[in-house]
Amino acid sequence: MISVKPTDKNQVSLPEQPIGISGSNLYLADIKETHLDIIYKWKNDFELNDLVIAPPFPVSDMAVKQWLQDNQRDRNQVLFGVFCHDSHQFIGIARLMFIDWIGRTADLGLYIGEIKYRGKGLGTEIVDTILSYGFERLNLRKLSLRVLESNIPAIKCYESCGFTPEGCLVNHYWINGGYQNALLMSIFNDNFQARQRESIG
Repeated sequence: MISVKPTDKNQVSLPEQPIGISGSNLYLADIKETHLDIIYKWKNDFELNDLVIAPPFPVSDMAVKQWLQDNQRDRNQVLFGVFCHDSHQFIGIARLMFIDWIGRTADLGLYIGEIKYRGKGLGTEIVDTILSYGFERLNLRKLSLRVLESNIPAIKCYESCGFTPEGCLVNHYWINGGYQNALLMSIFNDNFQARQRESIG
């Protein structure tokens, strides 16, 4: 539970101490029903849907609530909200999906929903933070993702965090009037740990 200081009705209740997983400028924590209105806005942003390879369908508020409940109940997934340290604003979503607890693998998914926070290097921090969680807390061995070949900023972000290309799905996704390729990228725990040691050294 997030502890809050007593406030009057006109003030926003903010956590005294960020919980979850903390980075330098942001932290990952649980998503609450109070965040559903924001998620509803993101899920009905078709430009964002294109970037994250989501279906371009309108989503109702009830569907968003069901989505949150279903994903939080999924024992093979870990779902986080992304929050800024300074304002505690909810700006995005990060998750590990399709976790194979025997093979110790998972798929990584994330996005920054609030436009004003994109292009500021926060994506790299989100990726590094959830990689640390997946490898060091969950003892996973390999994390993978899919990204549109046309999404150059995202690809550069993932490469800077140690992801390497593993393959290409050719003309795989129908996005805004045309088929697009998607890159398969991955990173192994050993490579992540080596990069961590290099950054410290």
